[in-house]
Amino acid sequence: MLAVHLEGPYINPGKLVAHRDAAAVAVRDEVLKYLELAPIRVVTIVPEISGHLKIILEMASRGVRVQLGHSIGTYDDAVNALKHGARGFTHLFNAMSPLHHRDPGMVGAALAHAEYAELVPDLLHVHPGAIRAAIRAIPRLYVRDGQHICRRHARRRISPGQRALHQMHGRRASRGRHAPAAP
Repeated sequence: MLAVHLEGPYINPGKLVAHRDAAAVAVRDEVLKYLELAPIRVVTIVPEISGHLKIILEMASRGVRVQLGHSIGTYDDAVNALKHGARGFTHLFNAMSPLHHRDPGMVGAALAHAEYAELVPDLLHVHPGAIRAAIRAIPRLYVRDGQHICRRHARRRISPGQRALHQMHGRRASRGRHAPAAP
């Protein structure tokens, strides 16, 4: 095993997505135990939970790349975490507080300050315009779950009265919401 990305359990219960019932508050001794068990090189954690900034600082000092994700944290939470040693964001735009012009959230902090970010550029998880914005803003942007963009069945289809992108066994309606699968 070359390295591990520990994505959870130190995530917000409000942004679990596929991590059902997997949220936990990071405890120093538990984190150190995980670091001894496997070659963990990247950890996703939320900054808005009390005590997590100390954990971010500890992991960063041990050479672990700390990324923010699965978070309802604010722009200020993210910037503070970056000051404590976090360096990037996990699956940018997904499972994190969105960008709004008066409340820039995690996404705004990533676009303004991130050194690293991962995103899923399958056109179902992230719109092409958002991908372009991330490419321009973040120096080290990595593809996450790249097999989805390599599948040959990714294509545009026209349904009666609606444009939809079929990708990754899912559909996104022209207004940006997930649409039910085609029969």
